[in-house]
Amino acid sequence: MQDGSQDPGRYQLPERIRVNSQIIINTLRTIGKFGGRGELPATGPITFIRPFRVLVYCDAEIRDICSRLEEELYSRLEEKRKNDAENVSAAPIPVEKLALMKCLREFLDVHIAPRIRHVTDLHCMRIYFEDLWFLFRPGDDVVKIYADGQLNDM
Repeated sequence: MQDGSQDPGRYQLPERIRVNSQIIINTLRTIGKFGGRGELPATGPITFIRPFRVLVYCDAEIRDICSRLEEELYSRLEEKRKNDAENVSAAPIPVEKLALMKCLREFLDVHIAPRIRHVTDLHCMRIYFEDLWFLFRPGDDVVKIYADGQLNDM
């Protein structure tokens, strides 16, 4: 699999990713914003297909959850360091959830974010067909303006 350090317009995104982690699936389900694509399945793994619309819709929330988990982990570790002898909190530290959400965030950072930046760049002259979704969302009006000033709906 190529990484996002190459020119993002020159390599294909992965065709699909399969999420087996119930932790990630439940977290995405709590976000609950799927761009009108319905609900996530109640059980079993989920396969996301390129252009990974659900992940793009949930991008800000995924990043927010990672930040909150990192802050929570840091504060609990600091609290534990200060009160080393006593058991400070009975709640488990969400290390596994943080690691899994960071993995998802890394996928967005390495593959999706560079592609979105590439296709929205004014100097971009060619994109893959499946990347049109990053430019035009369902319901957007696409209009071509001819040299003589006439409009043509596409």
